[in-house]
Amino acid sequence: MAGRKRATRARAPIQPPPTPAPAPEELPDPREGVMTLGDHLEELRRRILWSLGILAIFSIAAGFFISDIHRYISEPYHRATGLNMMLGSAMDALNTMIQLSVAVGFAAGLPVVIFMLFEFVTPAMERRTAIYARISMVFSCLLFWGGVLFCWFYIFPLSVEMMFKFLLPPNTQALISLDKYYSFFFILHIGTGVTFQLPLLIVILGALGVVPISLHRRAWRFVIVGMFLLSMAVTPGDPVSLFVVALPLCVFYAIAVAIVYMIERNREKAAARDAAEA
Repeated sequence: MAGRKRATRARAPIQPPPTPAPAPEELPDPREGVMTLGDHLEELRRRILWSLGILAIFSIAAGFFISDIHRYISEPYHRATGLNMMLGSAMDALNTMIQLSVAVGFAAGLPVVIFMLFEFVTPAMERRTAIYARISMVFSCLLFWGGVLFCWFYIFPLSVEMMFKFLLPPNTQALISLDKYYSFFFILHIGTGVTFQLPLLIVILGALGVVPISLHRRAWRFVIVGMFLLSMAVTPGDPVSLFVVALPLCVFYAIAVAIVYMIERNREKAAARDAAEA
């Protein structure tokens, strides 16, 4: 009817759909902050100064015990030959003691310095990447120092015995200068420590897909030969030292390849599961 008014109901205002909660990986990282280029450079300068200060403190501390350190390091030579080392010049004793103090302090403080400099770049990484990088750094330090200790307890004594005793020509006295002995000592230990980083490098390249397990199946013989050549480069070259370094490397290589195999298997299973769910 014309006179009847149709009742109208007030419509409620349309509410916008709720904003979905951010995924866990999209949550803001509390490590992140607004820093200008100048702030970054100032932070880098501060960390470098702290690193130099830490190395200086460790070096000075090592200087107080330098006589005991020298006596301990030179013991393999004295035990093999029964002789004392000689000085090549009047300043050799002072120069060698200073260099030894700096080297020992550097070796003792290097893990702290690496951690401080590494924390400078972690805010630019994703959270998961930073965690993996920290784990890799820890394993790298353990492998390096494991190689140094392995060299000190096995490779270095065998090398000294071989070079200064068993391979000594007739009518020859096994004399060596102080600086030459320490050059031999540091080259052998640092070379062994760096060589022990190879398994970690193999695992990282395998996890990134750069060196897959299929490549190891084709090239493992060449890798073994390369490890023997690398062991020859970081040892004096005698057969005993060569095999003492190369055999553990071959074992570590087998373990690293097994880890790469497990990583690829897990990746294939995850891909197959995602494909089945899709």
